[in-house]
Amino acid sequence: MSESSPATQADQMRSAMRALCEILAAHPQGLHVIDVVAQVKAEHERRWGPEAVATAGKTTFESRIRWWSVGLVKAGWITKSGSGQWAITEAGRKALADFPEPSAFGAEMGEITAQVDEAMSMLPTMWM
Repeated sequence: MSESSPATQADQMRSAMRALCEILAAHPQGLHVIDVVAQVKAEHERRWGPEAVATAGKTTFESRIRWWSVGLVKAGWITKSGSGQWAITEAGRKALADFPEPSAFGAEMGEITAQVDEAMSMLPTMWM
């Protein structure tokens, strides 16, 4: 691992999710998920070294990005269309400005996600 590598998978997730939002912020019309994942991967390798991605394996790292991004959707910071187009929201732009450090960005995302999950758990179960 390179000297500046994150100590934990949580650190890597926070860094990658902030990078994902930065990438989407640079593309007002959004990007297709394949392009988003490729750019996040390249940024992650640039920041933490190629071993940060290689240790997870190509498929695993890409899968992690997709799973980790669920928190961004729950926080209302990005949208995902059925056709694979991802875009940042105004709330996501505000989060980038309000939380410049990945740790604070990730902590806020986690807090909002926990609140959403708690609210969802209080809804009655629907049977179809």
